Amino acid sequence: MSRMVCAFCSQPEEAVHHLVRGPRGVAICDACVDLAVAATSEDLDFGGDALLTNVGLLCTNDRYVDGVLGEIPDASVAIRNGIVRWAGPARGMPGRYDDLPHLDCGGRVVLPGFTDAATAASDDLRWTRMAREGTTTAAVRSDPDPELAARLRDAPLSLGSLLRSAPGEWPVPWQTVARAYSGVADWIDLCGVADPEEAFEDSEPLDPRGYLVANLAGDLPNALITTRRSVIFQPTHRRARGPADRIWAELPLALATGGAAATDHNDSMQLAIWLAVRNHRLTIEEAVWSATRGAALALDWGERGLVVRGAPGDVVILDTDRLEDLVADPAHTRVWRVFKDGVLVH
Repeated sequence: MSRMVCAFCSQPEEAVHHLVRGPRGVAICDACVDLAVAATSEDLDFGGDALLTNVGLLCTNDRYVDGVLGEIPDASVAIRNGIVRWAGPARGMPGRYDDLPHLDCGGRVVLPGFTDAATAASDDLRWTRMAREGTTTAAVRSDPDPELAARLRDAPLSLGSLLRSAPGEWPVPWQTVARAYSGVADWIDLCGVADPEEAFEDSEPLDPRGYLVANLAGDLPNALITTRRSVIFQPTHRRARGPADRIWAELPLALATGGAAATDHNDSMQLAIWLAVRNHRLTIEEAVWSATRGAALALDWGERGLVVRGAPGDVVILDTDRLEDLVADPAHTRVWRVFKDGVLVH
């Protein structure tokens, strides 16, 4: 018997809560049913334009607003042609945005879309799931092959390349990545290295943009801080615990998914946030910032990770009115709706 998948989002039966079967092998998952009901019952067409009202808490990441996340209670967000045109207190929203299709957020929390700073995703189903879970931008760890590159153009999120390597040499040790470009490295990958501190010392003369790490044990955090470079951190279940809070206080810190698939793989940005809070001493606000604005800054995507005027209309609406609920249960997806460039993708 062939595996049943949702005809709308392509999620397999084992990846969804419930799959409704129809004639001729057509099926739809519960999440797509909810999305279809919302769109038809409210006659919504979010094709790049949206007005989000009744936002209980808006996390803007605007440095001109107090707090780590630039939080604004009782807010509204206007998106036109895929760009945020206004974000702020609901009472101050200009009337010129009343013509946009409305979505009542019911007092829920609204965040910038997550940025996965070093995803290992390599298939369309994975990207679809990432988008459903709130990731709107991701960096693929290495240059994709031509077939993968062609599929990237149709992915439901923005994708860039993080690590460059010589053709046919991926995965490679960090030394090969560096030497493939005449001794100049974008990032040094210390994940899976037997002695990351030794590899760190050896790679410093290459003057990289930053480091990709999965283990913050020992003196590595202090050594990273002294470089004043960005750090991409992949928190996973079985890695030694370490103080990510010290790095966060000093450097642009980005969160990412990854890890060994057979042992401690983390393929969810929500799980990365939960692990950063539970095991690595970040507050929920610091972890969310690292999964949104911090990742964008580390990757030099300056316009991402914000909900401010002029930023892309990439927003996540949590199915809760409390930010803390995002880390209450790592197995429970807290995402209600996701917009990518003002288009409703979940």
